[in-house]
Amino acid sequence: FRAWTPNTPLRVGSFGVKVPVAGDLIDPRTLVVPLLAFDRNGFRLGYGGGYYDRTILDLGRSGKATAIGFAFSGQEMQNIPIDHFDQKLDAIVTESFSLRIDKSSIEEKNVRQ
Repeated sequence: FRAWTPNTPLRVGSFGVKVPVAGDLIDPRTLVVPLLAFDRNGFRLGYGGGYYDRTILDLGRSGKATAIGFAFSGQEMQNIPIDHFDQKLDAIVTESFSLRIDKSSIEEKNVRQ
């Protein structure tokens, strides 16, 4: 990850996304994590590369980053099939509720409309 400002020059990276050409290397404190589906245990079904799981693992070991998934409530599943490398999110936010995932408990809060 690199620091970015609106004036930072960008180039197309290996996934077709524009990335900063230069800048200080940083460890982000918050990760916005894409998902196809989620369950109330904090697991997500992603897009099949495992990149976010590895990033969450690497940054989470040091407690440096909070991983938040954004989804629609209709993307919720009873249980996501998981493997040994799958990582839990710290929170999930939908249009109607949010979940904070802890090691010891799961807390649900309704989102104001």
